[in-house]
Amino acid sequence: MQGILDDFFQRPICSIGKIDGRQWCGDVGLSGPDKGKGVKYLIVPPDYSGKIPPGYLAYRSRTYNVFVFWRGFFKDPKQLQAPVQVMERTRIYPLGKEASSSQADAIS
Repeated sequence: MQGILDDFFQRPICSIGKIDGRQWCGDVGLSGPDKGKGVKYLIVPPDYSGKIPPGYLAYRSRTYNVFVFWRGFFKDPKQLQAPVQVMERTRIYPLGKEASSSQADAIS
């Protein structure tokens, strides 16, 4: 999986501080700090002043609208099960609502 996180004006959303010694902007998945292994990303709005909970890679958007683009990769177009499963595991939910996230909430 590879993807990007953009704000309303299609500008990359950057990490809050450094992750593994550098600031990351936009890239997630294979080209991002998780290197395709998967991780929890937290995208906060411009005026967020709360604490960042442990276990998340935090990014701050400059707008209140965010675009999330994911792309799955495959070797054989007749065998799409693996990339589809990666997309189906993606969950997007409000902070603090992870427990109520379900398969019906999956974004693919």
